Amino acid sequence: NNKNCKQSGLTQYEYTYDVHSGKKISKGDNAIYIIDYLPELEFRSVLAHEYIHVWQSAFKVHPHEIRCSDEVNKLCELGNGPLWLEEGSAEYFAVYFAEKKEWSNLRSVLTEKLNSAHDVYDKWGFTLKNSHNRGAKDKLDQHECNCGGAIMYDMGIWGIAWLAHKSKSNDGFLKE
Repeated sequence: NNKNCKQSGLTQYEYTYDVHSGKKISKGDNAIYIIDYLPELEFRSVLAHEYIHVWQSAFKVHPHEIRCSDEVNKLCELGNGPLWLEEGSAEYFAVYFAEKKEWSNLRSVLTEKLNSAHDVYDKWGFTLKNSHNRGAKDKLDQHECNCGGAIMYDMGIWGIAWLAHKSKSNDGFLKE
């Protein structure tokens, strides 16, 4: 349940930066960490989500790989995409691929996420606009609603589902 943003996995990225310019000059290894003793289907789901982050890193779609000098990193993060786009796409394609392997049902997951997203919006009025970066997400986790995860993951997956629907295909997301 992402409503309370229970973290089950983490992807770590290693980069080498030029000491003079601060620009990334090479990409190191990615490591995926998943908490112990998850039920098998949940483990697979978390692994798929984290692997999508590895793909995002390889194709430079992470909003956080460039850090800016402004106070909240808003300009660079928005230039590369909001946080909900990163997490929503990882959620969407993890479930999409899980359904292909018959580990999950996309329709039922989307229904569950939609109900969670509606609950947050109906009760608190928060939308995807409230989760552009980690700082905004952290504020929502500290808010009475504790809903940063619901916005990033549950509303984010619907943002991606909408984009996939508008494109009439997942091909734009799945092919280079």
